[in-house]
Amino acid sequence: MSEEPLFKSFLLPANFLSYLPVLNETEIRIYLELLSQTDSVETSHSVRPLGLAKELGVGLKTINRALRRLERLGLISRWPSRNNYTVCRIQIRYPGKEKEQTAGSTAIPRNGHFEAPLPDIQARRDLLVQDIGRTLGDFGNLSFYRALCRIYTEPAIRQALSEVRQTPDSQIKKSKTALFLYLLKKHAKG
Repeated sequence: MSEEPLFKSFLLPANFLSYLPVLNETEIRIYLELLSQTDSVETSHSVRPLGLAKELGVGLKTINRALRRLERLGLISRWPSRNNYTVCRIQIRYPGKEKEQTAGSTAIPRNGHFEAPLPDIQARRDLLVQDIGRTLGDFGNLSFYRALCRIYTEPAIRQALSEVRQTPDSQIKKSKTALFLYLLKKHAKG
């Protein structure tokens, strides 16, 4: 009678700790589960997202969202299986370990697009909030401006701020904040 080992050892990428701040708990659990299912780094294996969902006790949408995010971060490669849409092939990637370039190969993708780094949304939002406060001369309502940044798109906010800056103070009836809110709603609609 053979018992299943209590622990299974596997290799983590050397820079895995740098990914921890950007991964949520479910993504970490899924990645570790995929690592434990993989025999070696170079091989790919079939994974049923529904099976992962049942095993980890989360929804299928959560699994698919986490797999897309892990793929976007470069921790895994995945592609659908030919015969079955409920199965995807996954290969664990080690971001710090790059393959050697062979003669005739280029670092530029065939489609000509370069992978852009993921934008730090929180940092952009904080800069936008500071810009709103500076333009309106009101740093007391930063939490309100932060809420506006979550509701409205950045281009609409920037366009409204631009128009507030261009409007002379003599033409502003109530306040810069009131004008900004009016213009923001106007640009968000159309």
